[in-house]
Amino acid sequence: MRKPILAQTASIALMVLGLRLLQIDGEHIYSGHDFPYKLMAGFGMLCLFLSFLTSMISAGYFAKTLSAMKVMIAGVVFLVVSAIAWNVLVRYAGMDNWTMLLIVPPLIGFLSGALLVVVGGIRLILKIARAQSS
Repeated sequence: MRKPILAQTASIALMVLGLRLLQIDGEHIYSGHDFPYKLMAGFGMLCLFLSFLTSMISAGYFAKTLSAMKVMIAGVVFLVVSAIAWNVLVRYAGMDNWTMLLIVPPLIGFLSGALLVVVGGIRLILKIARAQSS
């Protein structure tokens, strides 16, 4: 149980790092020396992608190890928290600058929650079907 918690912590750290690098690039006034900022933006996007991957992998591991009902409850909690965060952050996200990327963390949480709900639901249905067939 320790490894997926560490993976989720690493996912959050990568997300924070990626958003910070993209903020630095977005607030930069472009001049003739823009290569370091473009490099930061690319690394920031890579960090966000790695954050997404580690979050989904740890959610898949949680879905495999926890009981089906706990997985469903965790997935619903992820979905509710992500929906609330989405509604709050969309107000502050501007489509013309780096703040548009503030919608990425709720989106990652929503996808992880959806994975947990789907896997937990399938496991719960299979468990009920096996109990009825016996």
